[in-house]
Amino acid sequence: MDTYQLILLIALVAAAGLAVLLYRSRGPEDTPFVALARTLNVVVARGIHRLKICGDVCLPDEGPCIVVANHRSYIDPSLITGVTRRWIVFLMVREYYEAPGVHWLFKAIGCVPVNRDGNDLAATRKALKALRAGRVVGIFPQGGIRDPDAGKAGVALLALRSNAPVVPFFIDGSPVCESVLLAIFRPSRSRVFCGEPIRVKTDRREAQPGRNRPVDGRSTHRDSRAQEAGRKFRPRRASASQPGAAVLRRFW
Repeated sequence: MDTYQLILLIALVAAAGLAVLLYRSRGPEDTPFVALARTLNVVVARGIHRLKICGDVCLPDEGPCIVVANHRSYIDPSLITGVTRRWIVFLMVREYYEAPGVHWLFKAIGCVPVNRDGNDLAATRKALKALRAGRVVGIFPQGGIRDPDAGKAGVALLALRSNAPVVPFFIDGSPVCESVLLAIFRPSRSRVFCGEPIRVKTDRREAQPGRNRPVDGRSTHRDSRAQEAGRKFRPRRASASQPGAAVLRRFW
């Protein structure tokens, strides 16, 4: 066997291995491009960041769901994606979404751009549309990795409007870097903890027919109530017997 044949054989074996990995990691909602991106993400998350899920991932196999998590690193969305086969539609800051060179990628994987101040009706509509289509929407309530104690309203509003469960995640050990590339390629021991799904319910008066109108440009009584609920919203704490409960309590 000459050198050319050896290189061809190695290439065929590598292609076969990639095809098997694509098949095994592909989610039920993935397009071919998303399946490829998921496979590369798994390689980076497991290989470079030694990602480990602590406990069970409580995302439903199908149907709408809202994922919320603390935000400490640029790779946090990749780490959450690496522990589930569901396709998560993440809300992200508009300036990152529109960055030259990577805008096409964020658009291809379905990210939703949001104004940094959080007041973005168009983004809310897109998130609700995704939830009503049975998708998973990912949100970082802190709004940014440099504001660890900050929190923005919005999760409760989406949960009330869509009747989707809220699943809390806690991320620990991910690299804190000023550069996105450094965060991707700096080795770490990242851990992801998942809490139980939480249902956000409204009161009976607001559940009456005719009181719940779709989100639009008009201000409604329920909008103001939901926004206020978002400011006060705190998921219930996990019980001490659940995996990662002590760490989840640090965030929730």
